[in-house]
Amino acid sequence: VEDIGKCACAIFRDQSLIGKFVGVHSEALTGKEIAEAFTKVCGQPVQYNAVPTDVYASFGFPGADDLANMFRFFKENEYAF
Repeated sequence: VEDIGKCACAIFRDQSLIGKFVGVHSEALTGKEIAEAFTKVCGQPVQYNAVPTDVYASFGFPGADDLANMFRFFKENEYAF
């Protein structure tokens, strides 16, 4: 967050970037690494649980199938990210 925060601040202060798309990327963590960070910050145990996209799509809340498709796309094209 610290590196993204400084970057976002600089982008918001730069008037020449108004209306422009600016890509920002930080480290890419695994689900397990994210859970470990949450555990450290929250002081509560957090465990990553991978959910297959077909199972996610079946959750039944509005947009579940769309999110599942997005997750599927990212998984199938992770080399591009």
